[in-house]
Formats: sequence, C-alpha cells, structure tokens
Amino acid sequence: MPLVAAAVLPHSPLLLPSIAKDHTRLADKTRSAVAEVAHAFHARGVETCIILNPHGPRTTEFVLAGANPVVGNLKEFGDLSSPSYKIQTDLNQQLRDAIDADGLPVSIDDAASVDYGVVVPLQCLALPGSPSIVPISISAAKHESLIRLGRVIQNVAHESDRRIAVIASADGSRRRTPDPSGKPTEVERLLARSITTLHVGELLSHRQHRLCGIGPVATLIAMLEGHGSSAKILATEAPYGVGYIVGLIET
Repeated sequence: MPLVAAAVLPHSPLLLPSIAKDHTRLADKTRSAVAEVAHAFHARGVETCIILNPHGPRTTEFVLAGANPVVGNLKEFGDLSSPSYKIQTDLNQQLRDAIDADGLPVSIDDAASVDYGVVVPLQCLALPGSPSIVPISISAAKHESLIRLGRVIQNVAHESDRRIAVIASADGSRRRTPDPSGKPTEVERLLARSITTLHVGELLSHRQHRLCGIGPVATLIAMLEGHGSSAKILATEAPYGVGYIVGLIET
C-alpha cells in the first residue's frame, strides 16, 4: 500500500499549552493548520506515523527505536508529563533491514524515551486512536544519504499493508526577536518552495544554515518525488522567534 498521507510540522515545544501557558494564542495560525493536517490524517485512516526527526542522537547513522513503547521526554522544557507511544515493530524492523541493505548506516537506540522532535508534532496532532509510530533520527546524516533514505522509505511503505503517514518534523530560522507577521526568511522561502514543488533542488546546499527543517523535508521530498503527489503550505509564522511552516501533502 502506498503512503496515504504526509506533512511538514514544526516541533517547537512552545506549541504545547503546557509550555507556552498564557501565550498559546500567539501561535493560533499554526495550531489551526496542524488541526487541518490532523483532520486529513484521520480521514485517510492513518494507522502508523513515520517521523523524520532532525534531533535525537547526534550521529551520521540513521537511528531507529529499540524500545517499545517509548515515552516522550520534555522535562528540559518544564513539562513533566510522560506521553507513551507504541512503536510499530514490524515496520520498524523492515525499515532497519531495508536501510542496511541499501548500504546506509543505521543503528538502534535502546533508550525508552523520545525528544521534542517526535513528541511535539504528535501531541499537536492529537490523532484519535493513538496511531503507532516509527521515529527515525536523521540528525547528522550526509546529504546523499537523506535522498537515499527517502527512496527506501517509499519502497518499504509501498510493500506494507498498513496505512502509513510520514511527518517531516521541521522548524524554520531563529529570529533575534519574535515576528508576529510571519515574514519568512530567505532560506524559509526556499524551504516552502521545495515543499510546494516537491523538488529538492538547491535545498540541501543550504544546510549550512543549521536549519533543522532542511534534512527532514529533503528526505520527505525524495520519498515523494515523481509519484504524482501535490503539496500546499497551510501556515507560516514566527510568534516566538522561530519560524514555523505547516505543509500538507496529498499522496
């Protein structure tokens, strides 16, 4: 079964009411856009979410979960809740084997926790039925490897009998001060253009900007490129000093 849905979602902890507290309304535009993504995922009967996380262990290897379930850890941001997520173990193993067979570096993280790059998109989506997940950390992977990973994910998902969605967990540029207007930076415009055209183009050459969204988005595009998908940007803003982009891809 091919992928049934895909999205680009921000992962700033300030998107969670437990952390933003009295300032939640500053990101209403983003929250409304994420709700639209959640509706689309629910309508497509998503059973499992593959999450491309630009954080996690800092390594050039692709890192998959070794524990099941895993617990979200936001303690460094003052949120002591511990949401639990079930790993889709069959798909997790299939992806590990396929990544390895493609000659890409892959390892398993036996830690039973996941960071904000996974937790925030899932908590914002709040999907009914709590779909299982397969988080993949791509924190320091090489450019060519990201493109190859996208194609590996496409092939594995196509052979799966599960209804799979892929989330590119991606924040934009940092500002010196909050920007309620949401005017995108030059690299954010490139990121948005890459999403809407589903073409990697020059995106990876700008990775030196240390924009954590570039790697996940490039991987997502590589996975979808040439498969007749279409994409749209639902929201852009920067209310807390970090750019947020919400994109929905129709697969």
